[in-house]
Amino acid sequence: MADFNVDTAQLNSAGGGLGEVAKKLRSHLSNFQQELNGFGQPWGNDSMGRTIGQVYTPVHGFAMKWFEKNIADLEKNSTGLVKTAATYDKADQESTAKIQSVVNALEGTAVV
Repeated sequence: MADFNVDTAQLNSAGGGLGEVAKKLRSHLSNFQQELNGFGQPWGNDSMGRTIGQVYTPVHGFAMKWFEKNIADLEKNSTGLVKTAATYDKADQESTAKIQSVVNALEGTAVV
């Protein structure tokens, strides 16, 4: 049987790191959005400008939606890694306690 070992400290660290990445991305996206909003509608109001605006607006909205979704997924995965580490730690502690209780029971009933 192969050994199964989970390094919960690494899982916690990875979860925290992924959470930090998501936080930075959210901040950069917010700054980017503010910068874009600062430009207003630079394509103008003539026929060509209106056409550009009609294309830009939905594409921009679609892109921002997907950036937000990807950041939310990173946050969810970050939380998932931390929760998984906690689940493994708890299972390990419970297993250790059960094995110890069996050992204690056997030691108390040992035949000489």
